[in-house]
Amino acid sequence: LHYGCDLVIKNIHKLLLKNNLKIIGTNYCGDSFFENKNLVSKLPVADLVVVNGEGTFHGSQPRLLEIMKVVNFIKKKTSIPVFLINSVYSNNNSKIVKLTRLFDLIFVRTSKDKKELSKYKIKSTVVPDLTFYEQYKILLKTKTRPIGVTDSYNDTISEKLLFFAKNNKFIFLPIRKNSKIRSLSNFARYCIVKMIYYPLWILKINLKYLSEKNFYYTSNCETYIDNISNSKFLIIGRFHAACFALKTLTPFFFLENAVNTHKAEALLIDAGINKSRLIKYKDLKNLKLKKFENKEVISIKKYISSAQKKIEKMFFDIANY
Repeated sequence: LHYGCDLVIKNIHKLLLKNNLKIIGTNYCGDSFFENKNLVSKLPVADLVVVNGEGTFHGSQPRLLEIMKVVNFIKKKTSIPVFLINSVYSNNNSKIVKLTRLFDLIFVRTSKDKKELSKYKIKSTVVPDLTFYEQYKILLKTKTRPIGVTDSYNDTISEKLLFFAKNNKFIFLPIRKNSKIRSLSNFARYCIVKMIYYPLWILKINLKYLSEKNFYYTSNCETYIDNISNSKFLIIGRFHAACFALKTLTPFFFLENAVNTHKAEALLIDAGINKSRLIKYKDLKNLKLKKFENKEVISIKKYISSAQKKIEKMFFDIANY
C-alpha cells in the first residue's frame, strides 16, 4: 500500500516479461498461500518461483515464517527452483536461517544484507532495490517546492513528522497510498471521515494522525515522484522515498529511527552518501540543510547506472538458471 512497492511490482512484471517469463500466479504477502487453491494447483506446471523479499526478511517475524513455510513446501513437493530477490536480511533466528538455505539464488538489496548472510555461509548477490530500474522518465527539474517531509512505517513517528512539517510550514509527503478503493465499505468510511474532519483541517486544527493523513495522499506514483523531485530538500523516514530522492538527486536527511532495520544506513553506504545524512529525530531541532557534495552526486549517478545493469542481469540469471 505504498508507491515504492507499486514501482517494485511493476518492474518485476516488466522484467519477467522481458525475459520471456510468463506469470501464471501470484500471492500477496499476508495472504495464505495454502488457501490460494488456484495458485497451488498451478505449481506442477510452473518453471520457477520468485519471492520478492523487500522489508520482510528480518526479525523472524510471523509473515516471514509463513513465507518460509511456503518455500519449504515447494522445495519438498517439487523440483522447482525458488529465487529470493530484492530483499533485506537481518536478525533472523536459526530456524529462518536454515530455511533460507532452500533458495536456489538469493539477491539482496545492500552490502550489509550480504554480510549478514555471509555469517551463515549463505551466498548472495547484491542488487540495488528494484525502484532503481528505469520505469518512468524522471527529469531533474528546478526545485520549486519547499522542504518535503515523508512518513514512516510507524504511525507514531509519522505523526511526529506530520506535525514537524506543519509547524515549520514544510510539505508532508507520505509515500503510503490511500486505501479507500480497496472495498466499498472502506470507501464509504473514508468519505465520511473526510467530510467530518475537512472543516477542522482547513482551520488548521490539529487532528489525530490517522484522520489527518487522509488529506495528504497523492493520486499516483508519478505524482509522488514528481513531488520528491521538485522539493528543495527532504526529511525522509521511508526507504523507498530515499530511493526516489537518489534517483532525482534531491538532497535529504534520513531519520534513522524511522525504519526498523539497517536499510537506511546500508543504502547510504552503498550509494556513497555521507553518513552524516543519517540523523536522529532530536537533530531536527537544529536543522541545517546540506546540499549534495560533488563527490556524492558522482557516487549517486554511478550507483544508479550500475543498479540498472545489475537488475537486468539478475532477471537474466533467473531466466537462464
